[in-house]
Amino acid sequence: ASVPAPGGGWYEAIAAPIRAPGEPTECGYTVDSETVGVAHPVLPCEIKLFVRHGSTEVLTQVIGRPPPGPGRQFGLTRGLARALGTTGTVRVRWRYAAAPD
Repeated sequence: ASVPAPGGGWYEAIAAPIRAPGEPTECGYTVDSETVGVAHPVLPCEIKLFVRHGSTEVLTQVIGRPPPGPGRQFGLTRGLARALGTTGTVRVRWRYAAAPD
């Protein structure tokens, strides 16, 4: 289940792919080409999110903090970009995943 943004919908953001670093991220993850996650400068590490591009929606989590670049709110790992069917800089929609009971 997901938690709607204010007004019952989704947040929108600009996202771009991030390179797969060989060192652990600020959240303690080692990213490779299969990792599905996002980098965000403010959201807490490991917070679960639904990210949507077009009709494709993926459950993921914040795994790092590297700035995605000017004007971009999210960095997408290669695995997440592939799962969403995106390349380059794109507009995505996102919302928080509901916490387990």
